[in-house]
Amino acid sequence: MTTRTPDILRRAADFISHHARPLDAALYNHAFENAPADDALNQLARYQNADGGFGHALEPDFRLPDASPLATTVALQITTTLNTPAGHPIVRNAIQYLLDTRDTSTNSWPATPPAVDHHPRAPWWDYKPPVSFDKDHELWPNPTLEIIGHLNRYAPDADTTLLNILNNHAMLWLHMTDKPEPHALLCAQRYAQTLTGDNARRASQRITAMALAVTATNPDDWHHYGPQPLWFCHTPDHPLATTFGDALDANLDFLINQQSPDGSWQPAWQWNQHEETWLTAKQEWAGHLTLHNLKILKTFNRLP
Repeated sequence: MTTRTPDILRRAADFISHHARPLDAALYNHAFENAPADDALNQLARYQNADGGFGHALEPDFRLPDASPLATTVALQITTTLNTPAGHPIVRNAIQYLLDTRDTSTNSWPATPPAVDHHPRAPWWDYKPPVSFDKDHELWPNPTLEIIGHLNRYAPDADTTLLNILNNHAMLWLHMTDKPEPHALLCAQRYAQTLTGDNARRASQRITAMALAVTATNPDDWHHYGPQPLWFCHTPDHPLATTFGDALDANLDFLINQQSPDGSWQPAWQWNQHEETWLTAKQEWAGHLTLHNLKILKTFNRLP
């Protein structure tokens, strides 16, 4: 077992300091150097538009400056990590943007608006119309399921009738889906974090079963982009930690060994289009992934 590599943190911190976006550097300083959350929030605010939504390549794989539901969920993942209260202007305006942009005919959100197609992007973020739960529940969760979770957390009283409908669909999706698209399952995990009581218990059981169905546990399969145990198991006391068992420990070893000589972790995907812009996005992803992986290794006590 690879327990720790002595200079893993130093090399990663040096990469983040010199090459990551200011936002990821501020998030690193908050997580590892006890810097105030406000420093990171100030950086995050640079990606927020006047309508409350987020753009400006906050999600590096599409370079749309305008707001999108998907980029706004990325922002709210950050505010959740920073324990930002619902009344904070960044959160309040982001939630209002989501309420304003719901497609009322389907009660869902498209990941990106049509304007995304006029900017460099990865092909998977081409515009796709909002999806009705009743017509195609397989495509419905990303990002709608996660957005429901953000509404649960930050605006439980904004429109209780609508929220009841959305939560009923969310719980139904959890119970009628056995082998989801992996990113949909990540949305489901973020949604489930906002549940309590029996709903939380049932959601946890379903997510555990789905994660087992979609996760590669053979290390030979981890060299290309795809779901690994650490995609879904984020802490040693997570319900999936025991379920994945030795595969989780092996995945942590694999993660450590994937650190590049410059201290970074590099994305395992590419756009195969807009190549010049992809180089910028790749560098931004490297900073983000390096921070993300450091936090995982810290949580699992794998840092010196």
